[in-house]
Amino acid sequence: MMTTTQDLTGRILTLDVGPMAHGGHCIARHEGRVIFVRHAIPGEVVRAKLTDAGPQAKFWRADVVEVVDGSDYRRRHIWKLADSLRAHEMERLPVGGAEFGHITDQHQRRLKAQVFRDTLQRIGGSLGPGRGDVPGSGRRRDPRLRHRHPAQQRTALADPSDVRRRRARLAGDEAASKP
Repeated sequence: MMTTTQDLTGRILTLDVGPMAHGGHCIARHEGRVIFVRHAIPGEVVRAKLTDAGPQAKFWRADVVEVVDGSDYRRRHIWKLADSLRAHEMERLPVGGAEFGHITDQHQRRLKAQVFRDTLQRIGGSLGPGRGDVPGSGRRRDPRLRHRHPAQQRTALADPSDVRRRRARLAGDEAASKP
């Protein structure tokens, strides 16, 4: 891993772009250090300018300034001010927003879905169709199985005798089941 005592903000690196992360950044690595790269597409080779590269930072941030080996899903950015390639030519930083503006619409949806699936996987394990079992618990994680809309829950509990029966069943107390 690269260790440095100086701030490398402004330096330009050539990076192999990895998977998409939340917020429109892609993940790349340089000498073991994680770099979140804006305006890239997974699988590309880019030259990126470090925008936040302090010596004590756990990760760095960068913006693409040149595409060396581009993706088939790359298009001209839909918003000139947010386009990092144009911004670099004008010697300024791109404005924030439209982080997926350089990616075709269909591929944007695929990437966003993948980020969402990755997040669910990281937080709660596999939640795909038919794979929602919680091993050893006898329960399933599929949210369609047991959850009701709050209005339906209020309706189900509106009958006082129903409430008593539920209490009795939960507590095992026969006295609570009497009206």
